[in-house]
Amino acid sequence: MKSRSAVRTADRSDTADHARSRDGAHAPALAPPASGIAFLDQGMAGVVSAPTGGSPLETGFGPSSSSAGEAGRHAPVLQGVFPDAFNAERREQQGIKKDDVQLDHMVSQDRLRRFLATHTVLAALTADGKSKWAQTKEALAALRKAITKLPRGEHNFMSEGHLVNLPQNIVPGLANQVQGAGGDFDPQVAKKSTTGNYDRYEETALSLAQREIDAAMNTLNGLVHAAALPASSAASKKAEEYDEATDKLLADEVTKLATGFDALSQAAVPTYDAGVWYDHADKKVKKRPGEWIKDASQVAVGGTAPTARANWSHTFEFGTHALGKDKSVVLVPVTVSVDVTVPPKTWKHLYERHYLPTFAGAVEAVDTFWKTDPYVYLTSNAGTALLASELQLMLRNSFNFNKAYANLPDISDKDATETVGWSKAAKKLFFQGNPSATLTTKEPDEIGYSVEVELKSIAPQDPELAYAMLPSQLPAQ
Repeated sequence: MKSRSAVRTADRSDTADHARSRDGAHAPALAPPASGIAFLDQGMAGVVSAPTGGSPLETGFGPSSSSAGEAGRHAPVLQGVFPDAFNAERREQQGIKKDDVQLDHMVSQDRLRRFLATHTVLAALTADGKSKWAQTKEALAALRKAITKLPRGEHNFMSEGHLVNLPQNIVPGLANQVQGAGGDFDPQVAKKSTTGNYDRYEETALSLAQREIDAAMNTLNGLVHAAALPASSAASKKAEEYDEATDKLLADEVTKLATGFDALSQAAVPTYDAGVWYDHADKKVKKRPGEWIKDASQVAVGGTAPTARANWSHTFEFGTHALGKDKSVVLVPVTVSVDVTVPPKTWKHLYERHYLPTFAGAVEAVDTFWKTDPYVYLTSNAGTALLASELQLMLRNSFNFNKAYANLPDISDKDATETVGWSKAAKKLFFQGNPSATLTTKEPDEIGYSVEVELKSIAPQDPELAYAMLPSQLPAQ
């Protein structure tokens, strides 16, 4: 399958693994703020405005989108002077210089801001006391109740300032980061235990719970579109414009958010953990989940020639839904067919870069290694199942497969194919590649996509799968 559209994000080299930085490289110029609201999550100074939604942004089907206007999830993370007294004070309470502290969001600011547009649509749908959308209305009430338990400082309830400044979602880290999460989910990591020569670092329970919020919010942001739902309070009361399956799906996803935010309100506010950070060149790097080797002299590094591997491919499918509308709301099934390829040069790269026995000496800021032969594991039933699961997460975060039927291009249109660049992690695996997704079926009762991705790198980021070492411990070429 050939891509018919430009790559939406910058390509990365095969060997510069984990190379996505919070520097905001290639970011477009940002307009001055209209509202004075500012955000803090990366290294740019100044106050910038959040993007506003609108139908002119509804083009193509991905990268993925918001409900009010689909601006793409890989917009630069916005940052400026933090307009929040509590979080500003946190920067002075971490035992290091205030200017050395960076407040990193688990669920990204971009995701949270876009959800406010989604919430506006759902609130309008359920505002009338006689709205047919009772399940969604009940779930929204539970969500608001949960969020009332979270601190809001001087911000208005459910405002941008409120949601992006939730202290339990913000982990103090170090400024001047390299190979950070950018505008994607930024997991909290902590040392769990020490056994022999290994320090075990895991994603925290709080961070794993935040992933559930992130996933539900992502689904809702992609699915909800005002034009595909009843257009007025009066219409929301009409049985002919109501769909029970859609009501249930919306309610289920909002309920996940309510449950997640309720749990978040009971969580402790994260603090800076010096043990998670290390220096590389003149930058700061956060440790990935894995078993970190303490004494490099106790492990064999390199010296073994890698085994040549043939081209390997795997296909799988996953399903989701989109909104359609005729006289009433319709929930349209969506099928995504994925064809993933790992060519010989990628297997060679994995052996030389991410497997200790065959390590060839290319040292990067982040260095994780497969505990077992990567080819043997990834082509096994367990490895292939994990690969498909991680790729599904990556694809859902990269393309909006939930986009409303009315906003889809024609399958013959150049916008029917979208291509993005990956150099980032899903959850347990880090990927490099340039997946292309093509709209192949556009029928009122069926939507289909075909995805092709040739992977350039697959690195482990999980203590069950990965060893890790500091760059200073590795023998360079």
